[in-house]
Amino acid sequence: MSPPPSSEETLRQQVSTLRQVVDALPEAIVLLTRDGKRVWQSSRYSMLLGLDPERIASTTSLAEVHPDDLPGLVDHFRTVLGGSRVTKIPIRVKDGEARWVNLYVDAIPHRDANRNVDGMICLLRPARPDPGPHLVLEELRPLATSLLSHLSLAALQPPIHPEAAGHLREALLIAQDLQTLASPRRAVRGTASIPQIKPDRVPVAPILQELDAEIIQPSAVARAEFDLRDTGAATLGVGRAIRTMFRELIKNAVESMERGIISVEQRVIRVEPGDTLTSRQLAPGPFIAVHIRDQGSGMSEPVRSRIFEPSYTTKEGHAGMGLPRALEIARASGGTIVIHSQDRTSTCASVYLPCVNLDELNAQPSEKVAPERKLRVLLMDDEPFVRDFAAAMLDTLGYDVVATADGTEAIEQFSRAAMDDNPFDVVLLDLVVPKGVGGESTLTALRSLRDDFIAIASSGYADHPVMRDPRAHGFAACLPKPFRMEDLEQRMNRAKQIIMG
Repeated sequence: MSPPPSSEETLRQQVSTLRQVVDALPEAIVLLTRDGKRVWQSSRYSMLLGLDPERIASTTSLAEVHPDDLPGLVDHFRTVLGGSRVTKIPIRVKDGEARWVNLYVDAIPHRDANRNVDGMICLLRPARPDPGPHLVLEELRPLATSLLSHLSLAALQPPIHPEAAGHLREALLIAQDLQTLASPRRAVRGTASIPQIKPDRVPVAPILQELDAEIIQPSAVARAEFDLRDTGAATLGVGRAIRTMFRELIKNAVESMERGIISVEQRVIRVEPGDTLTSRQLAPGPFIAVHIRDQGSGMSEPVRSRIFEPSYTTKEGHAGMGLPRALEIARASGGTIVIHSQDRTSTCASVYLPCVNLDELNAQPSEKVAPERKLRVLLMDDEPFVRDFAAAMLDTLGYDVVATADGTEAIEQFSRAAMDDNPFDVVLLDLVVPKGVGGESTLTALRSLRDDFIAIASSGYADHPVMRDPRAHGFAACLPKPFRMEDLEQRMNRAKQIIMG
């Protein structure tokens, strides 16, 4: 006859049985402290959100919640900590692949041995939204905002066809109506104005030389050889977008090599009717042709044929969006990109952009006048479309912009600029960065390095303490989201007046 199990063995068996029961439940379960930190979660919780259990241990559960849902969720949690139960809270949570997952949450108080509430137990399940108007509008709002931002970015580029301008304006009007419908509490009184943003002439050669200093020289694996002719040749577009396009191509060339030379050539060519220079028909006329050739391992034809597909990549840790984005920018400017490569040999990326100042290039050169110094702006925002939209507007307004995704990156760029004696004049900081360092902490770090700059706070939370009184927290002004170009221009003009005296 076997001896009876010890109390410890009995406890282990009970815990094992309980864990099996919990894991068999359809809901994901997480135990939170009073301040929202995760103490324990079921295996279904980790599976539902695609999160590493060890990585999220003792971290706050609010970090993955959508910013628009966060205030309401915090109010519900306060109710639970007061001793009541709440059910069917609709929220959006970012999973391990940075996708928004729609969930319903039930929360009940967790009590200690003295019956005091010391936390809460949350049960999560995938939401199946009712097609009623309220939930449809809630889901529509971020899509409408993203659509409007991307259309506004497209408006910064020259239309490929004359009729495209009219179609784009109509699309912008529809997107603004859609955003107003989806956000009735934020509806703008009167007629919303479409940003009247005109593309600028963008000289290409200076961008290529700047990217050599920014990417190639610091890489320690490559050096550049330039053969730039017609260095004054310019295309029509947004400087930041054109720079982003070349940055992606040069970065891709550097990453393809263990060591070697990147040759960069620029010419102005003329495309005649019927030319088969590229697979995409280009309008006849002068084009700036830039060829970026590396000494990497090349690529096979199956890989080359797919490199412009969104999310396609052969590099671990890469999202596969850089080259597709570069091609979109080139095409928006009336040009294109062609990749020539063979397996185990070099790759050449050829960019073709319309040249808008050929007559000036052929004319007698005039005396060069030193341009007025552009004010430098450090922009920090964790939402990619907001960051790109704001950077494009600042570029159009005539500022030298460096955009970053969180406080850590902003501090690094600020410190580097200070050491290079090329400091920033204005910093525009997003206050709330769920997965990084926010605006307030970033500003404190920046002030410890230099104090001779203007700080502007930006947030979609109107009741944030900094937004209510920015000067009390070290900011000169605030910029509520979503903002229009005239809002941004007003703040920047005021900052410029202060800096210029």
